[in-house]
Amino acid sequence: MSFKFSMLRGDDRDFEIPTTRSGSPVDLTGASVRAHFKSDLGGSPVLQKSLGSGIEIDGDAADGVVVLSIDPADTSALTAATTLYFDVELTEAYGRVTTVAEGVLLVRLDVTT
Repeated sequence: MSFKFSMLRGDDRDFEIPTTRSGSPVDLTGASVRAHFKSDLGGSPVLQKSLGSGIEIDGDAADGVVVLSIDPADTSALTAATTLYFDVELTEAYGRVTTVAEGVLLVRLDVTT
């Protein structure tokens, strides 16, 4: 799935990402999930999240929904509006690796600092 998320610098934001295969939820029991954010697709990650550290499973693992959380500290140092490219990779309990989401996170500058 492709996503275009937007937020203000220094805010808390949670983004729900459904994981599906052939229209049905992927069971996340025993899975690992990670996400990398880059300002340049060929560059190094400027932000990384993983299960238990910025990524959580929402509700029942069998429902296949992960929540990606961006904390104020993740964006507070930005001095200009920034586009971050990201993807979310799922490794299922039996080893299957799938990119379940990709897209952009637009971080706009806030007025109130």
